[in-house]
Amino acid sequence: IGLSYVDLYLVHFPALFSDFESGWQEFEKMKKDGLTSYQEHWRQQLYSRGPSEVLKTAVTKPAVNQIPFHPYNYASHKALLEYCAKHNITVEAYGSLNSITQNPGGPVDAVVNAAAKRLGATPNQVIFSWVRSKGVAIVTTSRSKERLQEYLDVDDLPPLTAEEIAAIDDAGAKGPPSQLVVARLAMQHKFERCSSLVMWLAIAIIFGFATFFVARA
Repeated sequence: IGLSYVDLYLVHFPALFSDFESGWQEFEKMKKDGLTSYQEHWRQQLYSRGPSEVLKTAVTKPAVNQIPFHPYNYASHKALLEYCAKHNITVEAYGSLNSITQNPGGPVDAVVNAAAKRLGATPNQVIFSWVRSKGVAIVTTSRSKERLQEYLDVDDLPPLTAEEIAAIDDAGAKGPPSQLVVARLAMQHKFERCSSLVMWLAIAIIFGFATFFVARA
């Protein structure tokens, strides 16, 4: 990249390493050689491989764990947030706006829009405020001046209320629209199966009575 030094080194996809513990030692050497001043960047995949194993051998522990983070996956990340907090690892979010830009029409939209109306803010700013309420830092890759200003202006907004944060949590736990459609189809299929069973049971009972009375006659 044409640089002799970086502030923070990103290990983009740790899962590709067959022996990540040994690889981590190479990253530590980069810091020791003065190529980076902050501890290396960490990604979610490392957690799934057992971060405790890395921390057992690491001289320099990970400083940041960057993960996709939004209301629809918050519930699945709770254990990870607790783990990182315990080890003083900063969690950094990307893709936080996916909940309303990639999954429009879901249960999160209504509560986010209500909070945006109260604050005089945009839905994007409400999502950013919600992310911050979880103690998570935000990464934005936008090159738009308007979008960047929108992000910076979050600092000037009043915080979300505890009720608004809880409402976003609850809405996110219901899942994005695609999951809701699948759930509805599953329930419909279950109902149709139950209806079919009831119908066949009724036919069997009627047939049984008919057979009984024919035999008596």
